[in-house]
Amino acid sequence: LAIENFISVKATEGPKLVAQLEEHVKEYDVDIMKGQRAAGITRGDYIEVPLESGATLKAKSVIMATGARWRNMNVPGEQEYKGKGVAYCPHCDGPLFKGKPVAV
Repeated sequence: LAIENFISVKATEGPKLVAQLEEHVKEYDVDIMKGQRAAGITRGDYIEVPLESGATLKAKSVIMATGARWRNMNVPGEQEYKGKGVAYCPHCDGPLFKGKPVAV
């Protein structure tokens, strides 16, 4: 099955798209973490995302990329902050977070 109607791409396949995105991201000063799975999410002074590996990511904002359809996670603040920090489309809403530390 092809991925269609993606910005500037008529049609592609998932593995090819991901490889191209990764090559693009490598042009920037960012860390790429592969094979990590979130074990939860908590909110305090920072949003904390513990990983199954035992590491913990901390950020002021988090982009939840939940798949092909927008899915509500039903976490506190999700509805109130929709469009004000809670985003569902990383390639559409990502530019809103330019220059800021984020996790996807």
